[in-house]
Amino acid sequence: MTPGLRVALQSVRPAGGRALLALLGIVVGSAAIAATVSLGQNAAAEARREFQAVGVDIVAAYALPLDPRHPQGFAADRAEEMPKRIPGVELAAPVAFASVESTTSVGTNVFGVTAAFQQLTHLGLASGRFISSFDAAATFAVLGARAPAVGSDIRLGDHIYRVIGRTRETVSNPLMPGDLNEVVYVSLDSLKRLTPNYSIGGMIIRLRPGSDQAALAQQIHDFLAPDIARGAVTVSTASQLIAAMQAQSNLYGNILMAMAAIALTVGGIGIMNMMLTNVLERRSEIGLRKAIGASEVDIAAMFLIEALFLCMGGGIIGTGIGFLCSWLYAAAMYGAFHFSLLPIVFGVLLAALAGAAFGFYPALRAAQVHPVEALRGD
Repeated sequence: MTPGLRVALQSVRPAGGRALLALLGIVVGSAAIAATVSLGQNAAAEARREFQAVGVDIVAAYALPLDPRHPQGFAADRAEEMPKRIPGVELAAPVAFASVESTTSVGTNVFGVTAAFQQLTHLGLASGRFISSFDAAATFAVLGARAPAVGSDIRLGDHIYRVIGRTRETVSNPLMPGDLNEVVYVSLDSLKRLTPNYSIGGMIIRLRPGSDQAALAQQIHDFLAPDIARGAVTVSTASQLIAAMQAQSNLYGNILMAMAAIALTVGGIGIMNMMLTNVLERRSEIGLRKAIGASEVDIAAMFLIEALFLCMGGGIIGTGIGFLCSWLYAAAMYGAFHFSLLPIVFGVLLAALAGAAFGFYPALRAAQVHPVEALRGD
């Protein structure tokens, strides 16, 4: 250990509670910075995981009628025509929606789908099979992973449906019309008997690899828009949603970083105030060190190292607290934690920079103390 560092460490001990109070701002600021960076990385990782589950080449189109009581939907043959009419489209699956009374609840979400829906969403099966092209109007149902059911049959509206399968748990995706784990799936034709306002309100579409998503989204909109005379068609791509989520995450991250920077600045001011007090209290020590040969650089380095040590210590403690908080939050919200050294390095580095910035002036004041005046004053 160098003499300057050893002296700096020995000088910190007498400060006691005053040093701890000065460190609180550094601890809070470093914790906020580490938590903000870590949570931002975990949110981005979770967004990527959500889209990777169904693919980043997925596009969702939905009909938005002017009057929800009289919904309008897409023509049934649009899903088959789309890949032929739009070269960049690989596969399309129609989706119709209904909310009906079931065996277990009043507002059960029911999707009318085809076999293509499972291919597009990569829905795995925990048991049984999915709706096939041979089921037509048969009263067969497939349950989402968390859809409640009793026995091998489920009542949907006034009809009894035979449960032929259950899907595996899948991650939620903003492009999908709802949580796929809580849905009951039936065939498109079968859904007609459950709701008087039957309409195909959605299309889930897979694009060919390397396609221009923005250009194809416009072509899909123009292709489907004539079906909705009194309403509108909205088309969303995975890249659009990822960009929107990233922009929102960056906005919140910048706000939190600004607040963390303010906390770090307040902590740095506290450190500077404490160090200036130390300079006044230790004038005789400074005069004595200069009298026996210490240079101004040695004195300045001693006080600067002391400020750096205090801020680094607060930064390490705060970064640890922030990292722990982000780990607990990510584990609770996402079920997984994306580890990265960046929040740790960022939190400690900024604390060190704060120590250097706010310790410079007290170190300069200490270096300028005249040894004769300091000893005479003592």
